[in-house]
Amino acid sequence: KNNVFHYGQLIAGADTVTFKVFNENGYAQDSTGGYYRGYRIEGADPETFEVVDEGTRAQDKNYVYSAAQIMGPRQKVVLLPGEWSIVNNVVRFGPREQPGIDAATFQYVGGDYLTDKNAAYTIYEGSIEVDVPSFVYLKGPFAKDKNSVYSSTIGDRIWPIAAQASTFVALSDFWGKDDKNAYTVRGEVVGVDAGSFKGLVGQYAKDKNKVFYTNAEKGSEYIENPKDLSLPGADASSFEALNNFFGKDKNHGYYRREAILS
Repeated sequence: KNNVFHYGQLIAGADTVTFKVFNENGYAQDSTGGYYRGYRIEGADPETFEVVDEGTRAQDKNYVYSAAQIMGPRQKVVLLPGEWSIVNNVVRFGPREQPGIDAATFQYVGGDYLTDKNAAYTIYEGSIEVDVPSFVYLKGPFAKDKNSVYSSTIGDRIWPIAAQASTFVALSDFWGKDDKNAYTVRGEVVGVDAGSFKGLVGQYAKDKNKVFYTNAEKGSEYIENPKDLSLPGADASSFEALNNFFGKDKNHGYYRREAILS
């Protein structure tokens, strides 16, 4: 009742009565100031200290903070998703300045994507040259410009997918299609009737003939070669997806790609 500790280490001077933890990212506050993972943030104003950017950073009336460090004066800092920010008209990823990125046009466009006048970027720092005027975020990991379709699937990387940009639509967080083929976040799927293909709940999809399941998620390895993801023996007309991992048709229950009940 007399002291505050962080993983067994005493936080000297912390007020036990008013001390509160904001979230698991490490920020806390008491009547005397702000803290990050047990360290006092020097100069933080206790009256206005708050977490921002989904709790990953903090600010008060004077400054914006990353971890326990001052990023800059509040009026000169623009916080963007991930570790991106613009400080004094310079783009930063975490503490590192990114002089090659145009601060005047740098913006968040949705999903994992940001753009400036020259390229697209992920919230994890990866980048790829795109046609910026026509670049749009679609859904899940998918985006496109007038020339190509993109998927942000592997950590800090953006992959082009061999789909027809003019007709491509993102169906869900896991599936997309153009007028000829269907695609996961990792690439093309073979044996699909594109006209009837639709995404279902989670990682399931189906067309008029087959049911499909993909293990591909963000962070998965991109597959350039078309792959058969159909469920052998599944009845497309009666199949329904129950959640990410379970589905059923008139004959079986399924866990991912495996029939488990009959």
